[in-house]
Amino acid sequence: MGKIKLKSKDARRLQLYFRAAFSSEEMDPAVRERLQRMRLIFTVTNGRSGTGLLAQLFSCLDGVRAEHEAKPGFEYLMRDTHRSPSVCRRYLSSIHLPEIARSAEDTYVDTSHLFSKGWIEHALSLGLTFDAVVLTRDARKTACSMYRLNTIPRRTRIGRWFYMSPNVGTITRLEDPAKMTDYQLCYWHALETEARQEHYARVLPEKGVGLAQADCDVLTKGGFERLADALGIEIGAEAAERLRAVSSQVVNPKRKKAKRTRVVPSVDQLDEEERQVRALLRVS
Repeated sequence: MGKIKLKSKDARRLQLYFRAAFSSEEMDPAVRERLQRMRLIFTVTNGRSGTGLLAQLFSCLDGVRAEHEAKPGFEYLMRDTHRSPSVCRRYLSSIHLPEIARSAEDTYVDTSHLFSKGWIEHALSLGLTFDAVVLTRDARKTACSMYRLNTIPRRTRIGRWFYMSPNVGTITRLEDPAKMTDYQLCYWHALETEARQEHYARVLPEKGVGLAQADCDVLTKGGFERLADALGIEIGAEAAERLRAVSSQVVNPKRKKAKRTRVVPSVDQLDEEERQVRALLRVS
């Protein structure tokens, strides 16, 4: 019988899954105590919405550790957040949160867009206290960025790893997703994220989660400073200088790294495809 060959990401997923499955759901008291003394900040957003830039901006601040999709990542067990909730809680309590607790800084920020794809409820069930940044970006701009990189929800390998699939633990329902074009799936995902942002903006404050909003397109035009102020984070003179330096850079330019990028359809075609998606979209 031949050996089964797994790609490294698949192998890592299995390793983390079984490690979590045989771990305790009870958090180590020392880890819990450390987390209670820390301020944790996560995001509710889509991929390709400025999370890399947001992490770099946060990293300019004194006393803040900022990560963009920190490892071990949320993506490995994202598909299990609905079908294996106990395993996912064990993953948080025994693997992911202990890594955060090792941070020397008292404020920890992870801008990963994956946190809002099934992990929020598990974090709350463990009694985790955190704040959240609702990071917005125009749905078409987001969908076009996903499409250019061929990160198609449900279809391509990266799309399956990092994005949700229609009708699987989602707020919106999409009729006949198999018939959707690649761009329509990207656009659906952007609309699903907007629905999640509206949902969490209603329910999270009731659960003690502090919320602040930011627009991706103005983060380097005073938007981050307003966000920091909303979070009650002071920006000192040296931090302000570091912010100015980061604001002049291009962050997370994956288009340049990609071996091949796709050409986005014409505006008229985008208009029609988006109209079709909205006509088929239902909100649970």
